[in-house]
Amino acid sequence: MLSQRGGINAQSTILDGYKRGKNNTQKDSNPNGVVSFSNAENFLMHQYVSTFVNKGLLIDQASLTYNEGPIGNLRLRIAMATHINATFRPDKDVTEEYVTFAAGVTALNEACAINLANEGEALLLGMPIYGSFHNDLTMTTKCKIVYAPFRGTDQFSIGAATQYEHALLDAANKGIKIKALMICNPHNPLGSCYTIACLKELFVFCEKYQLHLISDEVYALSVFGASGTQFTSVLSVDPTGLLDSDRIHVLYGLSKVCSPP
Repeated sequence: MLSQRGGINAQSTILDGYKRGKNNTQKDSNPNGVVSFSNAENFLMHQYVSTFVNKGLLIDQASLTYNEGPIGNLRLRIAMATHINATFRPDKDVTEEYVTFAAGVTALNEACAINLANEGEALLLGMPIYGSFHNDLTMTTKCKIVYAPFRGTDQFSIGAATQYEHALLDAANKGIKIKALMICNPHNPLGSCYTIACLKELFVFCEKYQLHLISDEVYALSVFGASGTQFTSVLSVDPTGLLDSDRIHVLYGLSKVCSPP
């Protein structure tokens, strides 16, 4: 018999979309399958990545042990820090001690929620936003989500913080304590990037209410073309005088650019 929360989780429809994915088209084995536009998967990289892994993957014995713990070994964390410094243009170089690995950004979302908010406390998100944040942030943590509507305000420019503040104060009047603001930059599903001015405004808003700022930047390297607002990582904005850097958390993964799940 399941626990009460296990029974609730068993009713979740989160796997329904993935079950439909079993009929995805494959050139040779399933040419009449479904081409799904519901998930952002980089199918063009599959052949390259699988060939690279099958030819070049070498495992030493240390890799089969607990080694350096659950946050990723030193070599991996140094490699990621180097990658971030080369592509995200951070205000200050990211070093390996500030890099933690998990089994995908979904796991990082959950880790942020469970470590930054207590059961019954909330995270603040704009709307619309990636639908699975709800499961990522609440299913096991028992945290809440408060959504901020923008009512015609551009949520990627100056003025967005005002709408977040309205939602925060409304939640407070209902007895809900918000512990963190979470943004998706570049945005899913709108595809827009935050302006530097907007990011600074959000820094000030988070400092005012002592919130953590979580920036999901899994689409950081998926911005193309010179028109429109270009991607600016939260890491590239100097937080001095705006927000305590200890309350800034950036999430990134390889699933969108390089294809590994």
